[in-house]
Amino acid sequence: MAPVARRPEQSVSVDTSEPDSLRDLHTAIGAQAVGRLMQSLSRPETGHAAPSRVVGPGLQRTIGNQQVQRLFGWGKKKKQQAQQVEAPPEPKTDRERFNLATFQKKDFRPSTTIGKFDVVYRPATGIVNVISKVHFDFRDVEPAYYVEVKNKKDRYWTKAAKKEWSQKWVDSIMTKWGDIAPFKCDKPGYEDVVAKPQVQIELVDDPSKAHYALSVSKAFEKKEGGMRAGGTSGVTREFGGGFQEQDSYDKINNPKVAKHLAATENKNNILPAFEGDRQRMIKALAALHPVMFKWDSDEIADDVPVTAAIDAILNLKKYSALSDLHPIDVKVSLDKDEPRVLLLDRFTVLKKRFLAAGITNPLSAKVGGGAGRSVGFEASPGVEQVKESYLARWDRYTSAHEFGHMLGLLDEYCPAVSPELIAKMYNEGQLGVDEQTLGKSAQNKKGSFLAPQTGYANLLEKTGQSAQAWTKPGAKESGERSTSLMSGGFEVLRQHHVTIWEALSEMTKDQIEPAHWKM
Repeated sequence: MAPVARRPEQSVSVDTSEPDSLRDLHTAIGAQAVGRLMQSLSRPETGHAAPSRVVGPGLQRTIGNQQVQRLFGWGKKKKQQAQQVEAPPEPKTDRERFNLATFQKKDFRPSTTIGKFDVVYRPATGIVNVISKVHFDFRDVEPAYYVEVKNKKDRYWTKAAKKEWSQKWVDSIMTKWGDIAPFKCDKPGYEDVVAKPQVQIELVDDPSKAHYALSVSKAFEKKEGGMRAGGTSGVTREFGGGFQEQDSYDKINNPKVAKHLAATENKNNILPAFEGDRQRMIKALAALHPVMFKWDSDEIADDVPVTAAIDAILNLKKYSALSDLHPIDVKVSLDKDEPRVLLLDRFTVLKKRFLAAGITNPLSAKVGGGAGRSVGFEASPGVEQVKESYLARWDRYTSAHEFGHMLGLLDEYCPAVSPELIAKMYNEGQLGVDEQTLGKSAQNKKGSFLAPQTGYANLLEKTGQSAQAWTKPGAKESGERSTSLMSGGFEVLRQHHVTIWEALSEMTKDQIEPAHWKM
């Protein structure tokens, strides 16, 4: 029988640096078998099957199961040695240590003696977290009032209604307190440091862990009309108090409550604020010297009275967000034999100056009766349209006002009783010499408000803020009103951030003196 020709065996190169298990395999089954085995393992269908399925039990008996697993990478892997991570270098300078620090105070109490909140400042982020923890105790309508309730469903709080109201309460507060301008630092070497307050409200289930534990009374529409709710609206100095359901809604513009509450707000807050703004404008304009023009010309003879008039009108914005709604009559007088065309020419010159300075009050040209070539200014007698504009521009959230108390702020409609606050108002021109005496209402409130107002006045002095629109010491029992949120209005003023400033300066005083934090 003729011999069968055989193909020469395929040569397999083996690196002597490979493990002993591979050389043992060559010895045990031959190089050709090893090659076939490697080809079978490289096919996709082989995958990572168990050693016995891929190489068979014979190979395992020949060189040992442990050797096969080592050869093909099966079995347990040796743990790789963890890479050494270099620790960041230790800060070497005071500024570097300041950048890496975290400053915090829990249950901070402002020097106004009211309010409580947590505060955390991380210079690396530039954020000051102002944290208020609140617990709500929802209370249904008392059975004694069931006969008055128009809709039975309004007797009780549902789980969904509690959740919705809680979120609405938070949202209404953030509408006013959600965007606070940052404080800046002017300490040499720290000029780039900022601290932007961010209010954060946490609703907690455990009243013992809250800064304020508050009741929330269910409101209902009465059968005979109107709205009613039990309980009270307001926080106390003992960190309690309560809200009524309508307190998280805009009383002027929300249809759910406006039909019941807008008229009262207009009477008690809006119209008194309007009248206060108007009287302030009348007084400011009456104190101005007339602007004089050159003979037979629209050229101003002396610019000082013009500048004074511009400053006086712009200064009114410090006291009211709506001062620009009040119209001003520009009373232009002519000298003997001057052409009447100068009436309009001189008015136009002043109007352009006012507009360029940022004055947006409506201006009307009127023929004056003063000395020739002079121009004076008076508050326009037309007021009804202005009153309507006040109502259109107003909003009012009781929740946001009360949250100001939770931050340590005071009611500005309470008359000034603190000597420090009264002195500040006088120095700022808000009070005359004969307006510093306490009236009956102020005398009755002195015991409760003397210390808080003194603390607040000191903070205003430290931060360079004004005591704008505070009720005068001799005011009546109802007090005065303004557009300020902490009065009867809607405007958050820069002075309303002083207690947050105090917390920041207290935390960082070892690194930055308080005077270096600027508002």
